[in-house]
Amino acid sequence: MEFAQALLGHVWTVTVFLIVITVLVAVHELGHYLAARWFGMEVKAFAVMMGGIRKTDLRDHLKVEMAPSVTVWTAGLMSFVVLLVGFALSSQELTIVGFSLLTFVMPAWVALRLEHLYHLPKFKALKRLGLWISGGLVALWLGTKGQGMNLELVFGVLLAASILAVLTLYYIPVSQKDEESEMGEGKIMVGDENVHVQFRPIWARTNNEGTEFSLLVIPAGGFAAIKGMTAYEDGSEVNIDKGFYSKGPIPRLAVLFAGPLFSIVFGVILAAGVYKAQGVPEVSHEPVLGTVAQGEGGVAYEAGLREGDRIISVD
Repeated sequence: MEFAQALLGHVWTVTVFLIVITVLVAVHELGHYLAARWFGMEVKAFAVMMGGIRKTDLRDHLKVEMAPSVTVWTAGLMSFVVLLVGFALSSQELTIVGFSLLTFVMPAWVALRLEHLYHLPKFKALKRLGLWISGGLVALWLGTKGQGMNLELVFGVLLAASILAVLTLYYIPVSQKDEESEMGEGKIMVGDENVHVQFRPIWARTNNEGTEFSLLVIPAGGFAAIKGMTAYEDGSEVNIDKGFYSKGPIPRLAVLFAGPLFSIVFGVILAAGVYKAQGVPEVSHEPVLGTVAQGEGGVAYEAGLREGDRIISVD
């Protein structure tokens, strides 16, 4: 049970971190968007989160058919069920099996499918997966120096590394696109032929000013794409109508500064809300115990000490 709780704790920590990062970046980019519109610049897109879903069907370019994607989703769901059963039964063995399926077996299967679908060199996907997993282990060792490492922490890092490896493989077409391509576009090479690949948001809506507001897939921030922010060698960016460089230095500086300003204001509002709801914590100099660690390593808890106990003597 302690193993499952520790794993859930790591997953919850990562989830909260991603949510916080997404909100903070979205507020930051909102500042850029509003300032750009205020100074008459055109904003092509405002997106919350990153990435997109591949909308281009590439199965017609395959020489050998793949199993339907529903098969992969079903296998992934069953692996997750095994993990949940392990949690419910407090079975460390089942929990390890579930995490092993989700950390190694499923990512390897998906990586091989993407390799086949994108016509990548043989075993390139598995090599990338192995590099990410190895990098995760190295980062964990460098971060902890071997101190405090346990099975649940290792599994958590390996799962995160596997997810990142699969995501980098999934978006390989975007990394291979031409410089002049629009957002969400990519390409793959099928023999000597370039095949266009389109990635689209989960949800999108375009307003009257031509700005596409969208909700993407990966909870890792967001962006505001202001027209004409790319500088060219011949300086032609200043001639782009309603572009970033078509405005003077003061408006450009204001647009750039608006992002950090919104982040600061948002932080102040959050802090004020927390203080209003919970008050300012008072520091006590009384010999009263605060939080007492439980589970593995909770020596004080095992000795009978509890939160709120008053120390009246020593030895």
